[in-house]
Amino acid sequence: MTKGFEKPEKNIPKQDYHNRTLAPGFWVALTIKKGIAPLASYVGEIQAVDEHGIRITHIDWAIGIASGYDFFFPWSNIEAATIATQEHDITGFGSRAEKWQNSIISQEEAHQKPH
Repeated sequence: MTKGFEKPEKNIPKQDYHNRTLAPGFWVALTIKKGIAPLASYVGEIQAVDEHGIRITHIDWAIGIASGYDFFFPWSNIEAATIATQEHDITGFGSRAEKWQNSIISQEEAHQKPH
């Protein structure tokens, strides 16, 4: 479900967000190192970015919005990310991010099953 996805912050000056990989208000799907957290992938809206890492409000797929507690990920724990800025189609991002997360989780579960 992607009904609750909103456009990232519009008050970031264009010259600023074009020079940023990640910024508050962007949406992100993160893949993190194995064994760090219960899931291998998290999707949410970026709340803060600093020299220590990134803080996101996790998407609740059941209701289609970023809600609840924030998650913090140190840079050393992040392996990959797909990102939506102000210029991206956020609904399209939501659909792809959900598939990304499900794919990462499925791969993780397949590796955990005994052979």
